[in-house]
Amino acid sequence: MRIWNRILIALILLLFPTFIFSQEGLIQEFNSFFNSFHSIDNTISFTDNVLTIRGTHENWTIIYFDSIELPENFTLKYQLRINSRDSAIVAETMLNMNLMNNTYNRVYPYIFYGLNNFGYHIGKGVWGNETGGPTLIDYYDNIPINLNEWVYIIINYYDNVLAFYVDNRLVLSYEDINNDLNKRGYLGFLTNSDISIKNIELLNGQ
Repeated sequence: MRIWNRILIALILLLFPTFIFSQEGLIQEFNSFFNSFHSIDNTISFTDNVLTIRGTHENWTIIYFDSIELPENFTLKYQLRINSRDSAIVAETMLNMNLMNNTYNRVYPYIFYGLNNFGYHIGKGVWGNETGGPTLIDYYDNIPINLNEWVYIIINYYDNVLAFYVDNRLVLSYEDINNDLNKRGYLGFLTNSDISIKNIELLNGQ
């Protein structure tokens, strides 16, 4: 059970976005857009093209991009680094965020460094809710996300299948039979630890 004593929300202001075309579709690159954002209690910083988000088990931190709506089919790519050896670390990618009712789709690793245990989850979430939302599918294995090392994350939603890759290895795939996950909404990140993110790309299509 999660205890949400306080939610810290940082709202990114993305001004004058630039688009780049490639064979894979329309790419939105975020690194150049972190020139103006709000943070609370110094929980978020952006230095040398690295976004660092700091949360605790008592005060989870959320950051979201409110001017970029995820397309119907997309591939999201970024690099993730865990900076703190906390217990029960969550580093969520928040997909299809609805800012009216605080709902979103959850894709995240769940890390227990002390037990050398790594879980990977896809589910639904409501931020502010004590449980965080139901898990649709999960997988526990020794696919490591090592402390202070960058890993490559790919999240792909295409043709009603949501897939989660870590260092180009498929760890989870969920078939969205009822089209429940494909709701228009925004991208965000949430954590109860200290994480860094860089080289974020959003591609339209597979």
